[in-house]
Amino acid sequence: MIVYHYTDKANFDSIMRSGLMATSRYETFTELRNNVVFCWLSPSHNKIFSDDTICLEVTVN
Repeated sequence: MIVYHYTDKANFDSIMRSGLMATSRYETFTELRNNVVFCWLSPSHNKIFSDDTICLEVTVN
């Protein structure tokens, strides 16, 4: 399955070097969001973006 991950352009080199890392950035919302990588099913689904954001295509088993 192909999904899409958005991140700041400044994170690109780190992601290419180490891969996507799970985060607890949004843990205050619910426990289900602890240590996750957010991805979208379609590039058009993400509504939070800026000029400093890039979209990465991610293949998931």
